[in-house]
Amino acid sequence: MAGNYLRVGFSRVEWQAEIGADGRSERKKNASGELLSEDNWTWPSTGKVAMHMPERWGYFQLSDRRVGEDAAADSFEYPAGRAVEKLLWAMFYEQEARREATGKYCGAVADFGLTAADRALLPDGAALEVQAIANKYEIMVTLPDGARVSIDESGCLRRQPPARAASAAIKVYGWYDWNAAATSADELKAKFAAWKRHGLYGVCVNCGFDFERVRMAAAAAHAAGLEYHAWAPAMIQDGCDASWYTVNRFGQSASKPEHRAYVSYYQTLDPHHPEVMKFLVGKYRELSAIPGVDYVQLDYIRYADVILAEGLWPKCDGELKHEWRGADGALREYPAADYCYCADCCADFLALTGIDIKAKIAAGVDPQGIVEWAQFRCDNVTRLVNAICRAVHETGGKISADVFPGPKSHAEPMVRQQWNRWDVDIFFPMNYHNFYLRDTDWIGAVTREETASVEKPVVCGLMICRDWLKRGESNDPERTGLSPKEIGAAIKAARASGASGVSLFTPDAMTDEHWRELEQAIGDRQ
Repeated sequence: MAGNYLRVGFSRVEWQAEIGADGRSERKKNASGELLSEDNWTWPSTGKVAMHMPERWGYFQLSDRRVGEDAAADSFEYPAGRAVEKLLWAMFYEQEARREATGKYCGAVADFGLTAADRALLPDGAALEVQAIANKYEIMVTLPDGARVSIDESGCLRRQPPARAASAAIKVYGWYDWNAAATSADELKAKFAAWKRHGLYGVCVNCGFDFERVRMAAAAAHAAGLEYHAWAPAMIQDGCDASWYTVNRFGQSASKPEHRAYVSYYQTLDPHHPEVMKFLVGKYRELSAIPGVDYVQLDYIRYADVILAEGLWPKCDGELKHEWRGADGALREYPAADYCYCADCCADFLALTGIDIKAKIAAGVDPQGIVEWAQFRCDNVTRLVNAICRAVHETGGKISADVFPGPKSHAEPMVRQQWNRWDVDIFFPMNYHNFYLRDTDWIGAVTREETASVEKPVVCGLMICRDWLKRGESNDPERTGLSPKEIGAAIKAARASGASGVSLFTPDAMTDEHWRELEQAIGDRQ
């Protein structure tokens, strides 16, 4: 169509040749008897003897006029955004050169030594940001209208539209871990009724795969007029065959309590194991068929946290003895939480890529720098999730998922979740700002990333601080969270960034002051 562009690269390669003594054509040699190199003609120049660089190809602007016909009407203009892309590609090649020279990527904008001419490629009001770990990075430009352009270590250039328009009404959910021994079914009904009066739209209740408790909780939720998500952790399972569990970098299986990362309940299953997939697909299919279950909700559908959220470092440093940042400031994986190095995963990875991951480690190579190995684990989780989604959708059910923030910024490097590739119906990212030592502005920023990454609804998870008047006495993020004054700002940030809802962890932690601020923030109750 007229006005569109084609990217084209032309190349001609010519070898200098002559007729040899036998009458056949052969390549010319220099005085030393070495073959002369080829001559290369290209349009446009790529700057290297390489044509497989489409970002450096030329532009053809299409027109509906014949060549030479009213040429002035077809003055050439580069497509919008080219200047920003030019800067990102320059930074990409600088990263390639830096990694080759030092073994590390630049971790901050200041490391690139950008000139005034480089920065002039950015429109006024644009923000440039770099996020990097040892083997991955993303360089992002946020434009004045909220659109984002980014490039990563693979050379994948992404364009994300501005954040979704703020919703006039925002749905409020709550996560609740139901302990039937401590809270009766009648008490559960009373809780749900009270939360509904405060403005909740739905509840996500953890009954695991205890189907009888799921039935009771679903009935209680519907009696209160609440949407019901059957929250069930996936990879945290007890009593399975020892071969089902993940194995860490040291060859230690999570089937044994002494080899579990961080906490004793991290007995994580291997998502690549065919029997694990069969087991979990069957369980979630059964769960979705229970009357009253509006959504099944995936949780712990991931590997263990190979990089721990920064707010948790002081809590664990005494026993872990791990430096979470390298000398370059890049985040470092915790080897004992780096799974899965079981024989089957290593063999399948070798067959797929030709890389012997155990041999690499034995040779002193840091596996964090092997991009294919990280992607292999991401693919394992995605394959399992989408198999569960197919099973649930075949029953006519719907599926939601609790995920880490991002996904690119946190979920992917921390727990191998590329949840923008999942066939889930609603995402519940756990945007617990206190875990990342951030303020409520971060909630808006990470929600913008999330809503730009998927087309499905995003419900922003919020951590509530019950004892907020004493919050300063603890540095444990699991005991801190949003104060009443902050909850309104958090909801406003989530709504402005395109979230369709927020989810409270947990409604039980909400004080009267929290409820008043929430009701004011959401306006008319659902």
